[in-house]
Amino acid sequence: MAKAPPIEQQLLELSALRGDARSTTAREKFTGALAGKNNLLAARAAAIVAETEQAEFLALLESAFERFFVVGSDKGCAAKTALADAMYTLGHGDSAAFLRGIRHVQKEPTFGGQVDSAAELRGICALGLVRAGYRDVLLELPALLMDREAQTRQMAVRAVIYANDERGALL
Repeated sequence: MAKAPPIEQQLLELSALRGDARSTTAREKFTGALAGKNNLLAARAAAIVAETEQAEFLALLESAFERFFVVGSDKGCAAKTALADAMYTLGHGDSAAFLRGIRHVQKEPTFGGQVDSAAELRGICALGLVRAGYRDVLLELPALLMDREAQTRQMAVRAVIYANDERGALL
């Protein structure tokens, strides 16, 4: 069995498909990356799919998003963040995935402590809940407005504004 090319090369190959992202070859590569185990390849494929507005990948994006919640499968939260962003961008209407992401905390070791690599993910999922029309979104946002991470708090404020609901003024 042939050995797969290095991840760097596979990432470059995916990026090269941007110009012809709707070709059969590109779609097969995106499908393979989204169905695969490598978080960086899935993240790159998700970003390109969103950039090229290929909503037909929504089911596969959601499936990959759920799969990367397995502990240790997405170091740095790169895949989950890119997948959530792609679902948000493409107008994913099922709030279940965004609800899972809005509550996710992923502590990872760094020099001198730990960092929560899921801060951006929580913010994107807050915006996704608003866009999906989740009726209880204003009940989810107060926790994010008090999040330890500044990026999450900033995105939560954007979600409150984006909700365009007068009850959000109380937040």
